[in-house]
Amino acid sequence: MSSDVIHVHLVLTAENQLDTPESLLTDFINFTVNLVCDFIQKTVEDFIHCHQHIRSYLTPQRLRFDESVTIHRGVTDFSGLLANIRADGGHHVCFLSGGVDTTAISFFEHGIAVVALPKLNRHYKELLSCGSVDELRSIGLGVGAALHEIGHLLGAFHFAQGIMSEHSNAISLCYGDKDGSAVEAVEPIPFFDNFSACLFACGPFLNCGNGPSQSLSVRYKISKDTVYIKCAHGILLIVIVKGTTYHDLKLYNDLPVEVTLRIREECWDLIQVYNAFHCVENVSK
Repeated sequence: MSSDVIHVHLVLTAENQLDTPESLLTDFINFTVNLVCDFIQKTVEDFIHCHQHIRSYLTPQRLRFDESVTIHRGVTDFSGLLANIRADGGHHVCFLSGGVDTTAISFFEHGIAVVALPKLNRHYKELLSCGSVDELRSIGLGVGAALHEIGHLLGAFHFAQGIMSEHSNAISLCYGDKDGSAVEAVEPIPFFDNFSACLFACGPFLNCGNGPSQSLSVRYKISKDTVYIKCAHGILLIVIVKGTTYHDLKLYNDLPVEVTLRIREECWDLIQVYNAFHCVENVSK
């Protein structure tokens, strides 16, 4: 199941010219991972509290990250490294320090989230206590990037607002007010939208494995105006995606074994089915 520990990596590329000691980078990574974990956990708890009717279908567990950071030094073939990590199986977060352009490549679909580290010239604790606005903003944007990419890793898609928008940050989450007064140009505290919170709550990362996770249980039939879906294990959640953005989300309280979606074929690119055992299967054209 995807409820296995998420592995954490620090990737130092050959082009990396930073003089930052590795210990500063790994400390910042651990700070970021703990912050992300706590924030997502609180998001899920709040969502369940507001949607008590789904509690009986969940088997909650804490989101788990590896406590140690695996360091890859002098990396010249970033894509090759990711291929090797992917071949090991499981789920991974790679924090990247160095000049590699990843804007045109998406890794989270293959079990890997890639997060670019901000430039750190001092320990993050020192920066949070007495750093300049620009330094604090850099840390906030770095944490925001981690929240966004790890959100993708856990199953979330893009949303118009909040962390899963394409302009996310976590500046206020990191430090809020400085010396008792608001820091200039600080954006509102970030949030996960309800669609993403629902996916986290119902998905495999925050639920104990209790079913036949490897068996394919979804069958479907696509027509011009409908999608018929049958799932022997019961349907808990259906997510409809257009491009990389949510089109719709449907939560089923009675765990039906079959549903018919009234949706035109051009209105969706991917449909994900979460079954009663918190396993996810895709419906594609």
